[in-house]
Amino acid sequence: YDYALGDTTTLALPQRVVRVVALRVRPKDFSQPRIVGTLYLDAGTADLVRMAFNFTARAYLDPELEDVSIVLDNALWEDRFWLPYRQEIEIRRRATWLDIPARGIIRGRWQVDGYQLNLGLAASWFAGDEITAVPKTERDSFPWREPLAAAIQDVAEPVRQSDLATVRAEVERIAGEHVLSGLKARRLGARRVSDLVHANRVQGLALGAGVVWRAGGEGRELRVLGGYGFGDRRATGRVAGVARSGRGVLELDVFHVVRDVGDAPVIAPILNSFTAQEFGDDYGDYYLATGARVDYRHGLGTRGEWSAGVGRETVDSLAVSAQPATGAFRPNPPLALAGVDRVELGLRRRSEGFAVRRDLRGELVLEGGRLDGGTTYVRVAGVGHVLFPLGGTRALVRAQGGAASAGLPAYRAFVLGGRGTLLGDDFRRWGGRRMALVHAEWRAPVPFLSIAVGRYARTPGSIILAPFAAAGWADRPIAGTPWTATPSTRVTLGLAVEWLGVFRLEGGIGTETRQLRLAFDLSRDFWDIL
Repeated sequence: YDYALGDTTTLALPQRVVRVVALRVRPKDFSQPRIVGTLYLDAGTADLVRMAFNFTARAYLDPELEDVSIVLDNALWEDRFWLPYRQEIEIRRRATWLDIPARGIIRGRWQVDGYQLNLGLAASWFAGDEITAVPKTERDSFPWREPLAAAIQDVAEPVRQSDLATVRAEVERIAGEHVLSGLKARRLGARRVSDLVHANRVQGLALGAGVVWRAGGEGRELRVLGGYGFGDRRATGRVAGVARSGRGVLELDVFHVVRDVGDAPVIAPILNSFTAQEFGDDYGDYYLATGARVDYRHGLGTRGEWSAGVGRETVDSLAVSAQPATGAFRPNPPLALAGVDRVELGLRRRSEGFAVRRDLRGELVLEGGRLDGGTTYVRVAGVGHVLFPLGGTRALVRAQGGAASAGLPAYRAFVLGGRGTLLGDDFRRWGGRRMALVHAEWRAPVPFLSIAVGRYARTPGSIILAPFAAAGWADRPIAGTPWTATPSTRVTLGLAVEWLGVFRLEGGIGTETRQLRLAFDLSRDFWDIL
């Protein structure tokens, strides 16, 4: 192993002052099964105080393992012994045959205390089975300090004081250009399920497939994705190459893809395919983008990153080319553009995940562009949410908005209205060069019927009721688009019901339209992979 001294921390304990030295460690040969991490040592005794580490890719025997992160915390007992106190592990797994940005996570946490030292040894301890259970009466003399449900919730959420994401970030810095993932080098790949099959009014039924090649773990990656729309008889695709070094990522992307004009999705993609195909309700406005771009991203802390990108693309309008089973499609807006050069700067903080009590996610993007012909524009856009507990309930606030200069092309307009934004208004009736939207809801669990699922499981005995209010505004409409400025701030009041953390039914009334509209959807936590 190679070693590097880190910072020194002084712990002022009642018994004595302890100097703790950080010692970073990584293997000389990353092709061998080794650990990568940081040891924290008592400078006076060289005893281990804390250890936080991951493993090299060769250490993983299970092909589904992406990585394993471990934190071992010791405590000082009787001013003499550094003994195990708190231990945490996080195991992240992915499917071996399909590369999709979703993983299974197993978290475990142990806390060891109540040591009784130097009581002597009994010969019976060293005979019989290695692990035995003491009688129930003796076990009952050590009651749990909190209910099992509360303990599981604490473990299910990201660890706060010694976040394992922080451990991974530090390990990445120590490992440098070496990559520690245990995933296979070649797999079928897609960004989401809808890359494999989806439907909309401009492509009809579209099928796709992709392949991912990796070298050096995940240090270098080539991703190829292709698709074909049977309605417009058009092939689409993209080729992306990625090079990672530590916390930095350089990506080259060449694309010929169908995109939606909105900055944020308004429905689960897989559900949009169903509503479009069956009822003619397609919640998107599409254009065909062809071009290339280069992006550099660099991690900030445990969940943040900044990015810079430059690229060029041309935009073609798409006509309706499909017929739904019932109903009729609305027209797709004309958004064609000969060509535009774009530069972007971005700042992002990723979500903590789902099933958490508090969360903070945000994204801010500054964009500058120059159209063929010399027209230039500047555009700034942001989106985010905050979730926090209120007693036994939670409050959620989502915000989205932006502003742009006069030269903004139509396909970069801000859009507003209907599902996903202002449910009480017509879908995407409003839009222009400026837009703001705020959505606030109060999420409270209420008793509900618990349904047996098989012999040993039941659904939870509660659902989430979420009264909400949303307010939005847009102005400076762009000529040639169907989106107009709002006469004033538009408000929707409503109530949502969520079951199993997956299914959501909401109803909203526009205070101006006085119309009630309903929307069924899947949880936003799953939209990115659907």
